[in-house]
Amino acid sequence: MIDPWTYFVVEELIFPEESGGVTGTGAFGMDASEAGDEGADRRQGDQAARSPESSSSRELAAGPTRDDEALSAATARKLIKNSEFSLQLDDATSLLLEAATILARFNGSLHLDSLTTMTPEVAREFRTHRDTLCLSALAQLTVPLAQALAEHPGRLELDGVADLPVEVARALAHHHGELCLNGLSHIDDHAAMALGSHVGDLEINGLASLSATAAQGLASNAGTLQLDGLLDLGDQAARALSCRVHPTHLNGLTQASDAALTALAAIDADVALDALRNVSNDVAAAFADREWDTTLNGLESLESVALAKRIARNSHVSLDGLRAVSPDVAKALARHDSPLSFGAITTLSREAAAALATHTGGGLTFGGLARIAEDVAEALAEYEGPLVLPDLGFVSSAAARVLASHQGDLSLDGLASLNTDVAAALADHRGGTLSLAGVRTITPDIAGYLAARPGALSLDGIQTLDDKTAAALAMHQGELSLYGLSKLSPAAAAAIGQHPDLSLADDMQKRVRKARRHHRSATEESKPHPAPSTDDQHQEAAPQQASTSPTPAIDVEPPPQPQPAPSVREYTVEEFRAALRRFRGNELLLDSIFRLTPPTAATLLEHEAVCLSLGGLKDLTADVAAILARRGGSLGLQGLQQLSDDVALALSAHCGWLAMDGVESLSATAAEALSKHEHSLSLRGLRDIPDDVAAQLAKYSGILWLSSHASLSEIGRTTLAAAEGTVQFE
Repeated sequence: MIDPWTYFVVEELIFPEESGGVTGTGAFGMDASEAGDEGADRRQGDQAARSPESSSSRELAAGPTRDDEALSAATARKLIKNSEFSLQLDDATSLLLEAATILARFNGSLHLDSLTTMTPEVAREFRTHRDTLCLSALAQLTVPLAQALAEHPGRLELDGVADLPVEVARALAHHHGELCLNGLSHIDDHAAMALGSHVGDLEINGLASLSATAAQGLASNAGTLQLDGLLDLGDQAARALSCRVHPTHLNGLTQASDAALTALAAIDADVALDALRNVSNDVAAAFADREWDTTLNGLESLESVALAKRIARNSHVSLDGLRAVSPDVAKALARHDSPLSFGAITTLSREAAAALATHTGGGLTFGGLARIAEDVAEALAEYEGPLVLPDLGFVSSAAARVLASHQGDLSLDGLASLNTDVAAALADHRGGTLSLAGVRTITPDIAGYLAARPGALSLDGIQTLDDKTAAALAMHQGELSLYGLSKLSPAAAAAIGQHPDLSLADDMQKRVRKARRHHRSATEESKPHPAPSTDDQHQEAAPQQASTSPTPAIDVEPPPQPQPAPSVREYTVEEFRAALRRFRGNELLLDSIFRLTPPTAATLLEHEAVCLSLGGLKDLTADVAAILARRGGSLGLQGLQQLSDDVALALSAHCGWLAMDGVESLSATAAEALSKHEHSLSLRGLRDIPDDVAAQLAKYSGILWLSSHASLSEIGRTTLAAAEGTVQFE
């Protein structure tokens, strides 16, 4: 037999380059198909190395020659080479000695779940392996095999063993580390006494019952004892376990007498009883006095403030069975220094919500709330950490407006749909991530509201977007998650692909990138005057010599200078096109431009930016307005103070977000023209809105933004309240 440490030293330390480490790709670890006859595994024999089957898929699956069901050394090397943190064996029922030696070198967990037999010699090879060794298909253990496996220094899983003779138990007790025997449904008292000398965690979660003698034996185990399969526990068995000084998990225990539970409270270590639904006052008092962690995450009722304080000191609290919580208990639980989760509370008082809002542990989850009152929402909005309401299936616009004031991550994944009022309210959230992963579809109007909210936005439940909705979402500033998208038109894919921080599933990401490239290519081909093929220059490096064009195309204000009257710079169309080539991204901010001609306005159509801001323009001609209207996306004309009827008519053809907040007055004819605009229109600068103007604006079917300080008659206000679209006053 090859000594494993000798094998390790030779292959890993003396000749690491030849051995190739755990990958087995060097001279010592070379595959038979790579090394030929001379370099094949000599321990397999020359006949195996020369066999034409040596490189076939059959050998890779089952190993060669000596035993059709045994794993060969060559196949073991290939398995290691193709595995990183965990190695799974699904077909071989036994191991050759050389294969075991190689597998033991793997620096990760070994799940050899197909092995039904193993010799002690093979088992002993794994004493150099330091990670988890799982042998769940081994149904029986002999004493020599158990002794060999006990030498393994890591976690040892033997969940296929259904019967444990006392001699085998004594052999396994010499194992140091985690030992799993979850296949045992019963255990002999003597075997339990033998396992009591084991040092390390012991899992026997298949036991349905436990005698007092067996409990006394297992109580001596020096490590965490997990008996999560026990549904009931007698008083004597509980008293036997009460002497333990190591953590004890009884997470399947649904019933026990007060005497038994009081005895378990005496364990001088952590205790986990997550299946208990209720405890009496006496038991609650006994657990409340404990120094160690006491997890009772299955409780359906909790009235003891003292016990709540004890639970709050646990390292982890998840009271997902709790159906109600009083303000006093909520105040006690709020002291917990990690996230709190409540999965069954269907109603919550304002007082309890306010108490829980003082929690500073990093997160509150209320999985049972399907609806929320406005006063409860107001209390929870004061919470400073992540607020998760995964089952909230309905929220009023008033409650949504209150929740939007929450200064932290807000998760409302239970909402399957949104109306414009709720979307408009949630658009005011500024606390961090807004997650609406349960929403399946949204309209362009709702997308416009959500896009106006800066910060991370999750809409992972949406499977498809139409072209207008995609264009609206592309205006969003911040992280946008759309992992559920599975269907997009080419136009929608090109539109959403303009978002600067978009998260998609891998397949959809590829499709969007392809659509984006195609869109750029089509845009380049459609340019009437292709840009000359020259290197990009800085904006400051635009041509300095006088233009050969007879008429200046554009006037641009230079950066502020010390002189009292800065000069005005004039660019031609070609100079302006060359300067624009330097700008990339979704935003094109040209607020220093104060005059546009039709040729230069047409040049702006060539740029890929979604958002165009021309805040320096003080006036606009109808022909320039008609050209700008051909751009989709966001168009900012905040410098305009007056809007003629013909310019309004030209801009009405624009589709997207149109902002003209500098306009202070509007004629009824201009208002009628703008009412035909699609998507969102911002006229926050209007100070006086006559009734005839209000009547025309009420015909607007998109989202209309007006100032809350605008002067309106009662007739005008009533007319706008009945508008076809949404009117938002700010």
